[in-house]
Amino acid sequence: MAIVVTRTEAGLSATTSFQSMNNQFASSGLSLVVPSGVSQISSISMGVSSVATGADFCSGFKLTGTALQEGDATFMGPAVAQAASGGTGVANCVVQEKTALGVTSGNTLDIQVAVTTAATIDSSCTITFE
Repeated sequence: MAIVVTRTEAGLSATTSFQSMNNQFASSGLSLVVPSGVSQISSISMGVSSVATGADFCSGFKLTGTALQEGDATFMGPAVAQAASGGTGVANCVVQEKTALGVTSGNTLDIQVAVTTAATIDSSCTITFE
């Protein structure tokens, strides 16, 4: 049985330091406890878009917390490149990675995002537990 969890950030002033993603659209300040009956994260999907003209960056997503049996895991997310003029929001594709990250039910997990060059972004991350 797969359990899917999503976290989002809108209008985030992203930097090169990882920041927690603790929202799910209109719901904010959410913590994430690994559900019972699962033993691993089988995939992670990451999406990013820029909300500013001229933003160029690569994104990274980090899973951290006491739930991860092997320690933190960092993934390359989508990259965004925009023309210096034109529209003010270029969407990018979603990056999906298959994983086999062991987790401990009942422990905490934190999903974080960072970028290579500071930018205002919208981001989403979906993880699948099995």
